[in-house]
Amino acid sequence: QNHSVPVSAKPVLLQSAAGNAPGLTIENAASYASALAPDSIAVAFGSNLADASSGESTVTVQDGAGFARAATLFYAVPQQAAFLIPAGTATGPAGVTLTSGDGAISTAVVQISAVAPGLFSANANGQGVAAAVAVQGGNASLVFSCGATPLSCSPIPIAVNQTVLELYGTGIRGHSPTGVTCTIGGVGVPVLYAGAQGQNPGLDQMSVSLPASLANQGLLNIVLTVDGHIANTVTIDTGAPAP
Repeated sequence: QNHSVPVSAKPVLLQSAAGNAPGLTIENAASYASALAPDSIAVAFGSNLADASSGESTVTVQDGAGFARAATLFYAVPQQAAFLIPAGTATGPAGVTLTSGDGAISTAVVQISAVAPGLFSANANGQGVAAAVAVQGGNASLVFSCGATPLSCSPIPIAVNQTVLELYGTGIRGHSPTGVTCTIGGVGVPVLYAGAQGQNPGLDQMSVSLPASLANQGLLNIVLTVDGHIANTVTIDTGAPAP
């Protein structure tokens, strides 16, 4: 089941995790790691990536097998752009070419894996509280609240009582049948679903059941492993421990 959560391909305008490296840097849009997968969302950092007065930018991904595919572009501003790694892109090295509307060309080589799991955070920086929904029966609520300024999202304590946690990410859907595991606060939790979210291109959803033992344990780390690849760590708050 899908619920409303403010997750999109457009994060807060951030500097690349790679720092001020020259040229084009491309990362997972959820985790900001270099790992990418087919049908996953990528974010690019550079300069002259868009010129609003000269038309839209375009992105092409050419894989190691020699196939060049046009990528869906979610948005582009001069220093940052987000796009979808095309489905069918072969694993291994791939060349990405981003052409601005004014003809400026930026290129990079990325590594494509079958899976490259990343989890979206509420602050859109790959850290802190998860961009997630807690579902109890027919009721669904966000696990975070946000102020008016960037990076102001903080966790909302959630009740753990027959609760399903819906997490959102990218690079997960290509997993093997038994390749997805998750721990919360170091405790293994049942994974009910891990795959395409179904409404937004490149967006994946993972639903896990929260055991009662996690109640009133405070801030807990969520660690997702997909076919041996570990996603970025995000958190939830299950309430203050009892005195």
